[in-house]
Amino acid sequence: MKGVISQTTIASQYHKEYYGKTKYTVIPNSVRDIKRYQNVKREKFILAVGRFNDDCKGFDLLVKAFNLVKDNEWCLFFAGGTQEDGQYLLDLSFDHKKSKIVFLGAVKDMDYLYARAGIFVMPSRSEGFPNALAEALVAGCCCVSFDFIAGPRDLIEDGVNGVLVEAENYVMLGEKLSELVINKKDRELFGINAELTK
Repeated sequence: MKGVISQTTIASQYHKEYYGKTKYTVIPNSVRDIKRYQNVKREKFILAVGRFNDDCKGFDLLVKAFNLVKDNEWCLFFAGGTQEDGQYLLDLSFDHKKSKIVFLGAVKDMDYLYARAGIFVMPSRSEGFPNALAEALVAGCCCVSFDFIAGPRDLIEDGVNGVLVEAENYVMLGEKLSELVINKKDRELFGINAELTK
């Protein structure tokens, strides 16, 4: 074997334990060209993206965190599933939050949605590589992610271009989201720094 290529740093560490002495290189997935909507204003919604009925996506944890967000002006948008698909998520939501959860189904122009999102959240329990997180960062979203295996640490420098939260700790996620919804300056700073992420 001449070498091993991994998508993330943590995957490379696992590969080193398995394959032993050889060359290792980390090459993350490339991000498609993201269309910029410079004149679109950020709105008061938290965005999550992905397929439904997949425990790894952690959408149940996000709904539990959203239950704890104190600002009732903000909504939670899910791209990738319908309300019928997401009934299990509504069942987890507090009554006063149910009307604030919006299911968008399949979205044709994700770039426009990224441009409008006030906050993007990656609540996954695990990923091979978090493509939606990479896209949201390039689109200049204020991004929050669980620090799961593997990928977020390769993309987010906590407190610089986004926020990392202890994996599966939905209470901490709710606290961080509560802080961000009232702190526009931090959201804007993380978004600006996210666009510069390489």
